[in-house]
Amino acid sequence: MPRSIKALIKPELLIWARKAAGLDETTAARRVGQPEERLKAWEVGDEQPTIAQLRRAAEVYKRPLAIFYLPAPPRDFAPLRDFRRLPERTRAAYSPKLLYLIRSVRERQEWTVEMRREMKASRIRFVGSADANAEIPRLATRLRNLLQVSLDEQCRWRDTDEALRQWIRRCEHVGVFVFQSSDVDPLEMRGFALPDPIAPVLLINSKDTRSARIFTLMHEFAHLALGSEGVSNLNLPETPTTPEQKIEVFCNALAAETLVPARSLRSQLESFTDWRDDVDTSVSALARSYAVSREVIARRLTDAGFTTREFYEQKRDELKDEFERYSSSRRKQKFRVPHARIILRNNGRAFARLVLSAYGENLITGRDVSSLLNMKLKHYARIEAEIFPHKVRTRTGR
Repeated sequence: MPRSIKALIKPELLIWARKAAGLDETTAARRVGQPEERLKAWEVGDEQPTIAQLRRAAEVYKRPLAIFYLPAPPRDFAPLRDFRRLPERTRAAYSPKLLYLIRSVRERQEWTVEMRREMKASRIRFVGSADANAEIPRLATRLRNLLQVSLDEQCRWRDTDEALRQWIRRCEHVGVFVFQSSDVDPLEMRGFALPDPIAPVLLINSKDTRSARIFTLMHEFAHLALGSEGVSNLNLPETPTTPEQKIEVFCNALAAETLVPARSLRSQLESFTDWRDDVDTSVSALARSYAVSREVIARRLTDAGFTTREFYEQKRDELKDEFERYSSSRRKQKFRVPHARIILRNNGRAFARLVLSAYGENLITGRDVSSLLNMKLKHYARIEAEIFPHKVRTRTGR
């Protein structure tokens, strides 16, 4: 029978694919649906899987079937140096979901680089233009000017929902491709940045609160400005000792100053003459004014010398508990979000626009569109209407 035909592949391809997926032998065997002894026999070459068994393994390892017929394992992506984990998490091996997410975003970035080169796109000049020894207030002003966000406009935004949309739109306007994902727990990853002068990319975790996503967005934008990939632990030491810690502290400080400039905060506090009498209310009011999280405000008050480090740490712990309750509550709720909106949120409008433009110019196929945007082609017309609302549709995506 065809299903019993052996797949003539090299065992090292199976080992590479399993390890790259972050799976041990026991977990991999369970997901592939085979005894662990058989999986081990495949990997040492004592046995060979059938084509049907290999197809199942390819699904589990999230690799195309053809890759297992290469003469040798391809060079995989380099792991990011550090990830922005919540304070209680120590450094650990990345989960299979996180490994796959990084790989899929890198693959889309590589496609974007090639496509933009094909279209003779210019380099994004701000990527790698910043210096980690620069004065943070001056650099923050420069980033604000680049993003064209004035304080007056920011304070007019209704809420963090509008603020998040606006900050993302401004990042995309200067050439950054912004992705979001809900596949990984925020306790493991809140965001990461992949600098590139042709196609800079950043990703934020859509399972996080909107206010937290805003800070993550600007933190990763700071990474792009430095030309440094990575994300950070929120519980960084006051006095960083390693180069990585120094970069993360710098990106945190730059993101905070960009979102809430110290000079503006001092001016705001002048209108809160009795703000110390009810600090919690004042922090909440300032957070609404700047459309940021209360933790950012608490940290800015501490940095400016208005409160103590102990106050910030207490507030941070309170907000962490609140976030955990929010996450638990959110998991129990069922939200009915239009699928087209999810596709645009996850891929970002800039990337979706590039993919649809390439398709419209016959540079890619409908199958490519489906793969790049991770969607079924039946959603094409709605996505096209969202991206190009004034365009007369000539292709259906079918």
